[in-house]
Amino acid sequence: QMKVFHFGKTQAIIGSGNPNCNLTRWAVENAPAVKDAPYVSNLEDYKNRVELQLSGYAFPRNKKTDILGSWEKVVEELIDSKSFYEKIDDDSDVEELEKKITYGLINKKDKMLAIYNWVKNSIVWDKYERVFSELDPDEVIELKKGNSSEITFLLLSLLKSAGINGYPVILSTRSNGEIQTLYPIVNQFNYVLANVEIDSETYFLDATDPLRAYDLLPSDVIGVRGLVINPNNKKTEWITLSSNKHNITNTQIYVKLDETGTINGSFKEDFSDYRSLNYRNELQNESELEFIKEFYDTEENNYIIDSILIPTKDSIELPLRIETYFSAPEYAQINDDYLYINPLMIHRRESNPFKLKQRNFPVDYGYKRSYNSVISLYIPSNYEVDEEFKNKELRLDNDLKFKRIISVEDNFIQLLYRLDIKTTLISPNKYQKLREFYSQMIDLQSEQLVLRKKTNISQNN
Repeated sequence: QMKVFHFGKTQAIIGSGNPNCNLTRWAVENAPAVKDAPYVSNLEDYKNRVELQLSGYAFPRNKKTDILGSWEKVVEELIDSKSFYEKIDDDSDVEELEKKITYGLINKKDKMLAIYNWVKNSIVWDKYERVFSELDPDEVIELKKGNSSEITFLLLSLLKSAGINGYPVILSTRSNGEIQTLYPIVNQFNYVLANVEIDSETYFLDATDPLRAYDLLPSDVIGVRGLVINPNNKKTEWITLSSNKHNITNTQIYVKLDETGTINGSFKEDFSDYRSLNYRNELQNESELEFIKEFYDTEENNYIIDSILIPTKDSIELPLRIETYFSAPEYAQINDDYLYINPLMIHRRESNPFKLKQRNFPVDYGYKRSYNSVISLYIPSNYEVDEEFKNKELRLDNDLKFKRIISVEDNFIQLLYRLDIKTTLISPNKYQKLREFYSQMIDLQSEQLVLRKKTNISQNN
């Protein structure tokens, strides 16, 4: 509950003046704690707070000077700003570079891709997120370095030289917090990217990461609102940056189990879009072996890595493929004539991520996801499946689906585990169902396959 206390008029000293002021105090009591939780864009967006912005001021015997104007005025000022739109400049240096980059290309999209790839591979992002620029495009070319806005304005300048329409879009990243559109406050924004139009198609480009494909938005801008700064349309044009990407992970596990409980086999995985981008970035900073040891928690699982292949590591237009060949002594538990093994050897959830009993803000996945694991397990010929390992399916409305399917033929067992997250947002009124869904899924992923040594029929006869 918020309370407002008015203390009436008071005085403040500004320069030589002594103006009258009103003193007001806001206080919140019995406010519930807002605890951190997984899958949230920015926790600050869900905290009640008061933010103040000066709307204008007036000195004695002078007219009031307005500070808060309108969004239309903001657009006009940004178009006229030397630190913003005027940075889009196709001068001789930019034009000369553009001709080299697009040499021999006729199609506008091909030119756009060539320019985008040159910028992201040639200019290093200094990790600063900015709306305004200090450097001109030719200075960025010379230094081969810039903040996020300087890289975007260089990109737009090269596109302009190539005859391709493009406009900056200002926004606030998810980690920076959601903007309010009631009042035109520019310092809410912290990022700018390019809105490019070719043959009635719209592309949103950000060239700050050399490992990101042109059609993959930074994950930190998915779902946020942006303001297009277009000199040909000075009206307020808001857009929502959504992603049509469906992040897919395909996992194939091939394993042979012997009577001692030792397994030998391979993990072969394909990661698309954001997971491939994240893992490629990690592989830039550590060796393949270090990455695999951490990724599969080899020490905890007692996996011995024999060899690693990552054939598409440098082919960013393709899913990232990782092939790992391994063994694990005594992986399966032995108890008399029984072997116990969890067939889902990697990527199973050990605990429920949704630990809060109540959650008053949505679960935000950011983008849709699918996880598909197929396990091919060869067991010793003198063993058979003892307890029935049932096919199961879980659903949360049309939002989430999990299924487990098993088929057995002699000593060959094949299992499928699949999780589909078909939405990006789960509303708070579904939170309890979501918690229960994950609890049941974890139980199914943790369930062990029980194998029993076959009875010797000839001895019984």
